[in-house]
Amino acid sequence: GYKGQPLTLRNRALLLVVGTTQISRPAIVGIDVEDIYPPEEEGGPTQVVLYGQDDEPSGLLKLQSGPEVKYCPNRAVAAWILAAKLQTGPLFRSFTPHGTVGESRIRPQTINFAVKKCAREAGLDPEEWSPRALRRQ
Repeated sequence: GYKGQPLTLRNRALLLVVGTTQISRPAIVGIDVEDIYPPEEEGGPTQVVLYGQDDEPSGLLKLQSGPEVKYCPNRAVAAWILAAKLQTGPLFRSFTPHGTVGESRIRPQTINFAVKKCAREAGLDPEEWSPRALRRQ
């Protein structure tokens, strides 16, 4: 149903960003909606400005478009932003106890929980899965 959809969309975007990039968990949770620049042409990368601990730009992440919609980090991030109606603030947000999108940023540990939850739901041993293991796949 719809109630689980925003969480599923957030986790899909989160896992695809983790699995297709080499950036750290703190850098991923530090992304704000304002740091995201949509592709300039169809099929081009979404660009994400990353910031260091000093709040100065530290890099540029390019989310490539994947050939399959369900494995495309570019489309997954866009779908999450649209479903959660995000305009500013943290990209990856926590959820309230009622299942609505919150205002606060997720913690880096939330990435670990999401990876293990998805592994469990896929019938895999969650102890064998982590953000680092996801990148090796």
